[in-house]
Parts: sequence; C-alpha cells; structure tokens
Amino acid sequence: MSDLEEALKTKILEDHQTLEAHSDLLVSLVEAERELDRTQVHEMLSYHESLLELKKLTDFYNAHISDYKIQEIGKVVSEGIERTRELVQQALGLGILAKDALMADLDEDIERNKRIFMICPVRGITEEEKKFLQRYIARLEKQGFTVHYPPRDTDQNDPIGTYICTQNREAILNSGAIHIYWNPKSQGSTFDFGMAFMAGRRIVVVNRDGVQQTPQKSFENVLRDIDGKRRYWRNTRPD
Repeated sequence: MSDLEEALKTKILEDHQTLEAHSDLLVSLVEAERELDRTQVHEMLSYHESLLELKKLTDFYNAHISDYKIQEIGKVVSEGIERTRELVQQALGLGILAKDALMADLDEDIERNKRIFMICPVRGITEEEKKFLQRYIARLEKQGFTVHYPPRDTDQNDPIGTYICTQNREAILNSGAIHIYWNPKSQGSTFDFGMAFMAGRRIVVVNRDGVQQTPQKSFENVLRDIDGKRRYWRNTRPD
C-alpha cells in the first residue's frame, strides 16, 4: 500500500470515528421525541454534509483498493445518509413547500456524489487510450457510478466548440468528482481541467504515472499535487 493510500485510509477511519459520536447525539435527541430547534436542525444538516464527504472518500478508495473494513464503513455511511434525511424530514417544523425544497436539495447532493466526469482527449485520442478508458469506465459503472465520458456522452457535432464546452461545463457542475486521463497535447482537456478546478470538484488523475513532474511550474505539477485530495480550492491559499 502506498503512502497516499495509507493516509487516505487513516483519514477515513478517523472521520468515521468522529462522525459516529455526532450520530449518537442526534439519534438520541430524536428517540427522546424532543422537538429539535433550528440550531439542532442545522447541526443535523452539517452532519449530513459530512457524511456525504466521507462517502466520496470511501467510494474513491473502494474503486481502487479492495478493503473489507472500508467497504463496511461505506455501507454504514450510506445508511447514515438515508437516516439523516429521514430525521430531517421528521424534525423540521417548516411548511411543506420549504421541507420539499430541502429534501430535493439533499436528494441532489446524494445523486451528485454518484456522478463522475471524465476528462480525456477526444479529437486526438489514440486507440490504446480509448481501450484503456473504456475498460476503466466500465469498471466504475459496474460499481454504480454514472460516468460522463465526452467521446460518448458529449455531442461533438459543433464546428465552433462553444456548444461542446457548454455541455461539459454543465456535466462538470453536476458531478461529484472529476477523473482525468491526462494527455498534455489535448487542448480540450486543459480547458475542462480549468473548469473542474474552478468548480471546486475533487480531482483524481487516472494515469498518474504518465504525468511527469517538471522542474518549473506546470499543469503537470498542479495535477500531481491535487490528485486524490479532498479540497475546495476557492478557499485554498499557498502555505
């Protein structure tokens, strides 16, 4: 197991332990039939969002490494997400329209985390790259993810390119994570990478071994730095 894989597993275990304590508190409040006040409802929503973030990590880890303990945590987290949704629905003392809108937002969060946008060459893709990506995407989809694969899912009938960029932008915004097969010759990949970075999505480099570090600043260095990290870059500053 690599250092990155070990660090990711450690973080999953630590986050899961922390969230379990919050889970016990929130469930006890509901079981005691106490009416939650607005502050407690917000705490529950925050807990729900933390579960969604942990689910991203477990899904990513399980997509690449077979580990029974992490798989079990993933199942527990999924159950926690559903339970939290139920508790919010029961506890909120809001009008039915406000409640429906809230639950729709939570449903969208859950669905977004199941969607992946694949950044890769399109016009200049080689047969070798195409075969690799088809196998990679088939594996993700078998595991229950929905993958937007531009050579297949983006309408390429666009002599200018603006329509293609617009389709990819919407697909990126509707995805929970971005997987990149990096080819520095692909201008479209560079453009899509910029959109993904600005959207604050978690970025995973599929062919990390093929992304060579350079002595000067470069997109390759940026990709290697952020690969697999769970960050929202709008708030990130250099150390």
